[in-house]
Amino acid sequence: GELTQVTNPWGVVVGYTRDQTGQVTAITGAGYAGVTVYAQGIRYRAFGAVKQVTYGNGRQQSVAYDNRLRVSRWEVVGVLGWEYGYDDFGERSGRVTFARNLYDNRLDRSWEYDQVGRLQHAYSGEEARAHVGRGEWGSPTGPYAHSYEYDVWGNMVRRVGWGGWAGAFSVSYVGNRVVGLGYDGAGDLVDDGRQQYGYDAGGRQAWAQGSGYRLEQRYDGDGLRVKKNDNGDVVYYIRSSVLGGQVVAEIRNWGYGWSWSRGYVYWPGGELLAIQAGGVKWVHRDPVVKSQRLTDEAGNVVAVVELDPWGGETERSENPRYHPYVYGGYERDGNWSDQAQRRVYHGWYSRFYQPDPWEGSYDLTDPQSFNRYAYVRNDPVNFTDPSGLDAVGRLIDQPHWTEICFSAAYSGCGFGPEMAAFAEDFSLRQTFGYNYWDLPGYANEAEQGEYRYLSIVATGFDPAFGIFRGTVQVVTTQGNQTEARTLRNPTYQQIVDAYLQAFGLDQHMINKQWRRGKRENSGGYLFTLLQSGVVLLEALKAAGEFKEGRFGVLHEKEIGKPWRDFRSLSGARGLEMSLQITFNTKTLRAWADVDEYNPYQGLRGFFGHTWEVFRNALLNIFGGGR
Repeated sequence: GELTQVTNPWGVVVGYTRDQTGQVTAITGAGYAGVTVYAQGIRYRAFGAVKQVTYGNGRQQSVAYDNRLRVSRWEVVGVLGWEYGYDDFGERSGRVTFARNLYDNRLDRSWEYDQVGRLQHAYSGEEARAHVGRGEWGSPTGPYAHSYEYDVWGNMVRRVGWGGWAGAFSVSYVGNRVVGLGYDGAGDLVDDGRQQYGYDAGGRQAWAQGSGYRLEQRYDGDGLRVKKNDNGDVVYYIRSSVLGGQVVAEIRNWGYGWSWSRGYVYWPGGELLAIQAGGVKWVHRDPVVKSQRLTDEAGNVVAVVELDPWGGETERSENPRYHPYVYGGYERDGNWSDQAQRRVYHGWYSRFYQPDPWEGSYDLTDPQSFNRYAYVRNDPVNFTDPSGLDAVGRLIDQPHWTEICFSAAYSGCGFGPEMAAFAEDFSLRQTFGYNYWDLPGYANEAEQGEYRYLSIVATGFDPAFGIFRGTVQVVTTQGNQTEARTLRNPTYQQIVDAYLQAFGLDQHMINKQWRRGKRENSGGYLFTLLQSGVVLLEALKAAGEFKEGRFGVLHEKEIGKPWRDFRSLSGARGLEMSLQITFNTKTLRAWADVDEYNPYQGLRGFFGHTWEVFRNALLNIFGGGR
């Protein structure tokens, strides 16, 4: 089932309240600093994205989206806010090109990319506005201005500018390794001229040392850091497997025995929400610039984090080490290296110390993925890499790519062997509905007749057998009536039966189609739920349900159109479907409808076309993020 509560060894509780569709509506607390609410009033857009949050200290966050469902404005009122632009420099990939700070124009940002999407120029303040043609060039007012150059292999060979990771450099590479630095036989960095590094048998960084400094680290069987000695500061980490290995508590010895020193509260997706240390501090981090503000229980700002695109501190930060997770979800150590879950990030060279150990991050459609040291393929504005294994992000306008909205079809598909290793991290949410009207022609929403809606939320998918070993929650809505039930370890047939029951159909209508669907798609990991949508539609068609009378009548404008197989679906509404897949930290949301604007003939035509688009998006989100 869905996560509802996390309790640490000291009895401190974080609870997750969900609505009937599984979306979190509140995050509550007990047992620490008298805080009972971390976030509440969480509201969502129709396509699943968060639009409003009220924090436990009274601060409110709002998010607006443009007509392409991209974030256009993000604000925590009175604390931090941004408006985002996407169209400067002829950019058509969906990458962000400009961010206007709502409270201080000296923090405005601009970004420009090269022909393969690598960050090329980054400006701030007055220079950012001049860069995008919204002002004149003059005296710098922002925290940094950078330009970057790369070789054909995706290695940064030159950085010029000021601020942030201050200082220009120019380097060359052999085999994607920096010439002049030391590496071991596995390709791990062992000497960067300032410090030396050692690695354990599993290839994880075990120690780092320089003049007057030493860092020692230990890891668990999953390769996650569980202990560090940072120049004498010894810390043990308690991690939560249900939160993807995130740290929920730190233990230190202050001279009177080991005790809990700091705790962390997360959103369900793993992003940091609050810190428990000397009271509660809320973390507000925008999704693009990655600026952070920390507010206390009275709503006062107690820390400011303003970084350059690669994580370098700028002079505009105030008390930035209030918590160590300042860049990309990485923990910043005393030597200014950033600890991802699986690797270590070197901010000065803007790349990882070690080559990527996960073969699943190769993407044959993107040669930049073959550079195993590069951070997020050199686009740190639009992508992050929390695990240190693969880029995570969204480029909504890129061909065949969207996180939110495109024509999606349901058929068999496979993600490759890597999915089997992380089956417990997989969940799927599918909705399917139709409406029918008694009035001929078009009807507005106030006039429409009955609307039926089916929502399926599934977790614990087993790709090896095409079944769910977890739970499937089925929510059926018809008019003002809602029915919810839970299927545990359901078979394919039980899920199909849920569809039939929701739409008032009989089993004999679907037996033949079900057998054919199972036979044709048994090689696809996701046929269990995805194909069931196709099977149901085929059964409806075979049973004669797509005729005048039950679903409404056809408007005369639709007569003779190529979508005549859907002639019983009236007007500009009709059959609607949506799908959300979450795999590790990656989420794909999609929706589709069948109406007079869909220029594809028949059920097979509709699903054939949209499955092609959906497949390409899946390859992007699960095979490289581009």
